[in-house]
Amino acid sequence: MNTFGRRSNTWSARTNRVLDLHRPLGSTALFRSTRYSFVANHSRITRIQRGLGEKAAKHSSDIYSSPDTQGTDKIASGGASSTRSSTPPDSPGFLSISAEFRSAPAMGELGALQSIVYHRGSLRLLDQRKLPLEVDYIDVKCSRDGWNAIRDMVVRGAPAIAIAAALALAVEVSGLEDFTGTPAEAAAFVSEKLEYLAYIDAAETMLVDDVSDNKAIGSHGAEFLKQKLEVSKDISVLTHCNTGSLATAGYGTALGVIRALHSGGILEKAFCTETRPFNQGSRLTAFELVHDKVPATLIADSAAAALMKSGCIQAVIVGADRIAANGDTANKIGTYNLAISAKHHGVQFYVAAPITSIDLSLPSGEQIVIEERSPNELLNSEGGLGKQVAASGISVWNPAFDVTPANLITAIITEKGVITKSDADETFNIKDFIQSAKLYSTMQ
Repeated sequence: MNTFGRRSNTWSARTNRVLDLHRPLGSTALFRSTRYSFVANHSRITRIQRGLGEKAAKHSSDIYSSPDTQGTDKIASGGASSTRSSTPPDSPGFLSISAEFRSAPAMGELGALQSIVYHRGSLRLLDQRKLPLEVDYIDVKCSRDGWNAIRDMVVRGAPAIAIAAALALAVEVSGLEDFTGTPAEAAAFVSEKLEYLAYIDAAETMLVDDVSDNKAIGSHGAEFLKQKLEVSKDISVLTHCNTGSLATAGYGTALGVIRALHSGGILEKAFCTETRPFNQGSRLTAFELVHDKVPATLIADSAAAALMKSGCIQAVIVGADRIAANGDTANKIGTYNLAISAKHHGVQFYVAAPITSIDLSLPSGEQIVIEERSPNELLNSEGGLGKQVAASGISVWNPAFDVTPANLITAIITEKGVITKSDADETFNIKDFIQSAKLYSTMQ
């Protein structure tokens, strides 16, 4: 077989492996075997594919080499990657982007944690399983590494999962071999290469856009809360799970609103729940709040109702993994509990999420499949990673998410504005909001 034939077959095999990452995203099996929120981001990945044809021409001569990854040590583990680094990236911000495509001024302004570190041809993910006691970055060199990182919860949070998946694909296709062959073969090679480059560009655009979208969510949310609560300072809120820079490309959704309140000088205190059994609140959200010097207090999940009764908070702000057309919202288990308590105590309840979390194909939350996770998360300490703490032989029910009915939600905060209920029947008309924002065609 000639050189082109060998490389063509290799490229085909790699292409199939790349496609395998997103082919099963809509299946029920993936809901159960990996993570619900990865499936919920199918629309995000799909939109990248839609843009390939339009972006290909732009990159006809725009081919970058892959920079070397520094500071890595080989490990024997067969987990999410073959290399890792315990040294945090040097550049400031929630994520690091190589100069070749840096296009968002916000990047230099964000001086907080970096959960996604990307350069053309290189991707590193902060291993969130080890936080807050250890900061460890895992190198992702191909789609399989990306898949493992998502499955093993190295990366979590709906936006971050989608971005990590897209960038893992981008890293893989950026490393495909150069070509030597006949002119006809070269033409085919260039055509396919342009599609790969277009995918890389779309993935990188997704990375940058997520940060700007999150800052917009924070800005809209902070301003809306000021108006709705009719106060200009001393707002205290409760949040659940982790929705900050560790769950997104940067800044955060619900935690982005809290950051905006804090930077605006109107936040008195943020309360965060432990979020058992995986403890995303105590391990991750508390870590981010302390890092950013936001006045904050950690509470047990079971203390939320008592906190609301005390009158110490004016609002609950949570994220979303998926929002149905009627406003029903799937989010981390325990969100429904908070919404019920908030309704009873007259506390406003907000969902903060990007437009891409909305799934208009789902009439209501009844159609959302909920993942059940390993019993070990309850049987063992540290969310299943530590020693056994429960009695042997006990059965376990461990749903990862629950669905909060729209009638318990005050408003939905997005990067395009705040979705409120109609005065007539107290329901959300999300489709009209999408159409008014001229986004409807992209949501189909």
